[in-house]
Amino acid sequence: MKRVFLICCVFLLGGLNLSAQVSGYLGKRTIVGIETRFFPNVWQTLSNDQPVRLNAQAGLQMERVLTRSLSAGIHVQALSSRTFYETAQGSGRIAISGQQFGIDIRSYTFRKRGNIPPLGPQHRFGLSFLRYQLRDLNLNYYPDGRRDLGTYQAAVLNYSLMTQRVYLDKYVLSTGVNFSWVIPFTPSGFPLTDSFLWDRSVSRLRGFFAGQLVVGIGVLL
Repeated sequence: MKRVFLICCVFLLGGLNLSAQVSGYLGKRTIVGIETRFFPNVWQTLSNDQPVRLNAQAGLQMERVLTRSLSAGIHVQALSSRTFYETAQGSGRIAISGQQFGIDIRSYTFRKRGNIPPLGPQHRFGLSFLRYQLRDLNLNYYPDGRRDLGTYQAAVLNYSLMTQRVYLDKYVLSTGVNFSWVIPFTPSGFPLTDSFLWDRSVSRLRGFFAGQLVVGIGVLL
């Protein structure tokens, strides 16, 4: 009888180290999909008396569940926006296009209630590298009428408040809001005219990333 009691105690104590449920959804721990972030360009529209345009970026992302409360993600996105200028040669528009590569950590511990990744509310904390190009759409900025206005780089700090659901045990829908801050890599040794372009583009990108709605769809693997 004592031997049976000891065996039961061993099994019970051993079970304390076991998780009640394996991380992931039905044993699936990887999500691959697409994600878009967007918001109307209201501030620049009102200040320049221009039609309302949509700030938007889209790309690919992958999420991997690490533990019962954390997952990690990587993403590659393309962005497009516009800004304006006025010079002695005239006024015009500048097209901003770029590519963003980043990583993030996603916490599913929300309001002290644990959620099992990849389901439920989540906090995302991310860092990404941004490389972007400027193009003069009206060819009025420089006297020689050049279109290419340079390539610049920046880091972007991201915070997102998201929620994620799984449908049909396979398809994933995520929605939420994203807030970001752009940290430019300061160029050196370029003319004052280029410095103006850099300042203008950084200001525009900070407005672009300040607040965005996020929608993503993916597949569990």
